Amino acid sequence: MSDTSQNCTTIVDLTLARTDPLVAAILATTSRSREDGYVDERTELVGGIDKRDIHIVDYDPTWPERFNRERIRIAEALGDTACRIDHIGSTSVPDLAAKPIVDIE
Repeated sequence: MSDTSQNCTTIVDLTLARTDPLVAAILATTSRSREDGYVDERTELVGGIDKRDIHIVDYDPTWPERFNRERIRIAEALGDTACRIDHIGSTSVPDLAAKPIVDIE
């Protein structure tokens, strides 16, 4: 079995770099990272560096309801194409402060 990792491209969402300590640490140790989104020949930063402030708010008990409304819309639009529709990210964790953005996968 050959190692194909050198032929792979890593996609990094830079909004995570501002809120996820692990992603921030990885980017900080990359010697060639630049604001325009280039990290190295195998890493592409989607959207470049996010230029907006990140606001963390207290847990909102309506987040699961917001997800469910969107899940229904997505399921209706995609039909059987969608095998799963999941509420992911920090807003899916009860009682956890988070960015007020409901992430869906």
